Amino acid sequence: MSYHPAYTFPDADLVLASKDSCKFQVHSTILKYASSFFRDMLSMRRDLRESAMDPIQMDESQEVLKTFLDVCYPQFSLSISDIPSVDHLRTLAFLFIEKYDVPAGTAALRALFYDVRTTSKLSPISLYGLAKELSWEDETKMMQKATLDVDFATKSAQHQLSELKGQDVVALTQLRKSIRDSVDKALTIEKPAHFLGSWYGECNDGRRYCRAFLADSLNKSRWEVVRFRIHKELENRPSGSGLLQLFSGDPSFESLSEIGKCPACKLHSMNLFDKTVGIQPDSNDEADLLIPEEHLKYSTP
Repeated sequence: MSYHPAYTFPDADLVLASKDSCKFQVHSTILKYASSFFRDMLSMRRDLRESAMDPIQMDESQEVLKTFLDVCYPQFSLSISDIPSVDHLRTLAFLFIEKYDVPAGTAALRALFYDVRTTSKLSPISLYGLAKELSWEDETKMMQKATLDVDFATKSAQHQLSELKGQDVVALTQLRKSIRDSVDKALTIEKPAHFLGSWYGECNDGRRYCRAFLADSLNKSRWEVVRFRIHKELENRPSGSGLLQLFSGDPSFESLSEIGKCPACKLHSMNLFDKTVGIQPDSNDEADLLIPEEHLKYSTP
């Protein structure tokens, strides 16, 4: 039985042995301070036939036991690099919370949910399920939000969802649906966008002003294609993380760049995608093009 290289302290007064035959030379004082289980166990006298350095057999593997000790010892810490899987995380949660009562370990586990590297390495769906099991509300909400960037149609996601409770799957799918429905509603235009009246807009060349009318410039069928593409993208990833790529590479979106150009000079003085211009429904449920005052030279109702 060999010793773990990280735990061979020469002044150790206790030896723990993993179930896969690895020994750890540790300090009883540190274990007593970190865990009420060890505090109670080590307060009892050992069999007189045993020496202080006879190994105490543990039920955990050396991988789990090493992670457990890393949390107990102040010079070590728990990192996501030490966690190979959500099952490993679940095992540690049982040890820290139920079996050995290690408050510092529980705090370290919860902190991992706030580390962006955790959802990059481990499945947000499985992490959501674990947070729900442990009744950690804040971590549950955070992981629920993280699942919005996961495509549920993939085989790996389907497998992870199958391991959750039915009510938890329903909660995730309802959130995704509510986001899609909200965006769909916001993108639905019953009538083409229009601007009531005429205006003088300053063209991009800065040399002259063009008098132009913007009436029914938004082709509804073209807009519906765009709306459908956005809907499909949000079906896969409701977080919206893929929309930027969609806007920059999809011909349906590129064609919309023509909408709102000044019909006289063809410059973008009226571009719907200008950050200073937006479409909002008025009291008559019609979408009016809103143009900031600094872009207007003259306006009549």
